[in-house]
Amino acid sequence: MTASADPWLATPLLMWFAGYVALLAFFVPRMRDRSKVNSEARSALTGRIVDSYTNILTVKLFARASDEDQYVRDAIDRHTGLFLAAQRLMTMFGTLLHVLNALLIAGAGALALVLWQRGAVEVGTIAMVLPLTLQLTNMSRQIAMQITEIFEDIGWCRRA
Repeated sequence: MTASADPWLATPLLMWFAGYVALLAFFVPRMRDRSKVNSEARSALTGRIVDSYTNILTVKLFARASDEDQYVRDAIDRHTGLFLAAQRLMTMFGTLLHVLNALLIAGAGALALVLWQRGAVEVGTIAMVLPLTLQLTNMSRQIAMQITEIFEDIGWCRRA
């Protein structure tokens, strides 16, 4: 639609699309891998907690409570570290996606204004370009979040 008003208006969208695909190609495999490792650590943590509490009488009988506490603490620390690493990656992805989306909105809007000032497009083109880019950025954010949730769910299902 933007290219039909002026071919130059498609340029920010094409650049944004290339950046979006690059972000997904870079981050999605890493999020998948971290989600898998995080899920395995969560399962190991759950197993250790269940083992400790299921065998609490044996632990108390042989006075090994501090060893069991450390055993569970190690699993908690590992899970926490992996969880934080996955969250950092998702935060970086979200931040870069927001920056990319902001650049699209600003670039498309600025380009539409410049073209309008030069008389190449009508005022209605600006009214078309900005809502379209806003809608596109909202949809891209939702798609990206769905992709990350899918990989988290895959990690859960694999461990189940």
